Amino acid sequence: MSDRGYSLDLRTRVMAAIDGGMTWDEAAKVFAVGTATVYRWKAARAATGSLAPKPHGGGRKRALTESHDQIVKQLVAAKPDRTLAELTAVVVKRVRKTVSTSAVVRCLKRLGLTLKKRPSAPPRRTARTSRGATPPTSTKSRE
Repeated sequence: MSDRGYSLDLRTRVMAAIDGGMTWDEAAKVFAVGTATVYRWKAARAATGSLAPKPHGGGRKRALTESHDQIVKQLVAAKPDRTLAELTAVVVKRVRKTVSTSAVVRCLKRLGLTLKKRPSAPPRRTARTSRGATPPTSTKSRE
């Protein structure tokens, strides 16, 4: 879904075509918009007299406010090797409200912080013994 509606110019041209005798379905096909969209524009023009798009509704409020952001920043500074799941659990306890992992990720992004991507792996039984074979060098000179 786009963050902006159709242009006012397009809306005006579609409505002019309908006023000129074109059906809703024909106008929708010609201008590559949905029939329901044409219907909504016609209803909006009848109700308000304008075809201008409505303002954005604003979206959902943030789960973690700016004061919570500072708490998250302190928690990461205190123990930077926490996984995301561990950090989310600590944030929930600290801010005393239900917070999703996604909300913590968005908070970290706002703060410009990164986290460890996965839990530590157990140590390997054996260490790496070689870095790979090196090609043999020739002692003969080329002529």
